[in-house]
Amino acid sequence: ARGFMPGTTAAGQPAATDSRQAVIAIDPATGALQAIAGDAVSPHSTGTLAQPLIYLTALSQGYNAATLTLDVPSIYLQDGRPFSPRNADGDFLGPLRLRESMAAARVVPATQVLSWVGGGQVMATARALGLEPGTTVPDLTFPTTGFPASLLDLGRAFAAIGNGGRMAGFTSNEAPNGTLPRPATIRRIVTADGGESYAYEPTTHEMLSPEPAHLLTDIWSDTEARCPTGSCPDWPALPGGQPAAVVTGESVVTGESTDGSWALGYTPDTLIGVLAGSDAADIWRGLMAWSAESKPVATWPRPDGLRAVDVCAMSGLLPSRRSDCPTVREWFVPGTEPSGIDNMVRVVTVNRETGRLATIFTPPHLIERRTYIDYPPEATAWAKEAGIEPPPTEYDTIRRIPTRADGAELAIEPWSVVSGQWSVIGSAG
Repeated sequence: ARGFMPGTTAAGQPAATDSRQAVIAIDPATGALQAIAGDAVSPHSTGTLAQPLIYLTALSQGYNAATLTLDVPSIYLQDGRPFSPRNADGDFLGPLRLRESMAAARVVPATQVLSWVGGGQVMATARALGLEPGTTVPDLTFPTTGFPASLLDLGRAFAAIGNGGRMAGFTSNEAPNGTLPRPATIRRIVTADGGESYAYEPTTHEMLSPEPAHLLTDIWSDTEARCPTGSCPDWPALPGGQPAAVVTGESVVTGESTDGSWALGYTPDTLIGVLAGSDAADIWRGLMAWSAESKPVATWPRPDGLRAVDVCAMSGLLPSRRSDCPTVREWFVPGTEPSGIDNMVRVVTVNRETGRLATIFTPPHLIERRTYIDYPPEATAWAKEAGIEPPPTEYDTIRRIPTRADGAELAIEPWSVVSGQWSVIGSAG
């Protein structure tokens, strides 16, 4: 409905209240609170919605959107006991670039990145965005449990990211220095005689550098990265092709129920956040599609400091001239571009009948070029379980070359490594 009163049904009757149901709408550029319904100020477990803070911390530490992560069975040592993270769907997708892991909200790669950056640094990132995650350093379950936060506070933080790292809103003149702006609820105050006694003027506070803020927006709005295997439900497009940056999450499971379902997403002029018992993403899609109607398509301006580099889609490293790795264009904060050359994608010549590496003794008509992926050691077990053929390691059989009787022979096994002195036995005549 275009006009609805929070706390009532369509018939105007009091509605049943649920602290897990709330909706907010904020203008990221001005911090104006455009709509609020339900309890948007009570804290709830963020669950998987906390994962963006892990990746933001990594981007701030020099990692980049092409950094290779592993969505494979992994074991960590936590409190002296083994811990194995699991994805919500129970599947493992193998090596993924950080962009893909973040957009698809994969738990296992998020745990790996958390082990790189440290839980204390992630909490510092949360506080830098105006959140209050507490003082406890999170363990490796953080990508699924998160920390308590309200929908309004999360909306304010994500609106700042969508505004290029700048938090906009209202700040009282009496507020101490360093006080962050809060969402504004009053636009104008007009006196009885028609005079204007107050007009809202937003203040801004830089929360993030514009480059990592834009990278987050770019990743969340990347529909292809959201489905790295290409086999997930289509994300409904907004009217007119309006791009939207979206992040969803499920709160930690407690017993037979969850603490809620989250969906926050924004266009350049509107952020909508939804907290619901379930299906928050569906509610968000409906509200954002309605909000985007009859509006011109807008995009987020890309900071001049970001640099575009073509990288190998498999490893995130610079493509090798000797391989056929497909490339993707990625954006980097200057100084974080990859310098290594891809060594995962290998093109080798093999004997097509035996599958072994070809040699100078392999008949030319049996030689063909094949492309293989040489996975990191941590992913070899996953690749074998997935039925992915590894690159061959054995050389093709060397055919015996006939020699004259009593000819000289150096008795060395093919492909063996030799050194020192060896005897030549036989006649050299």
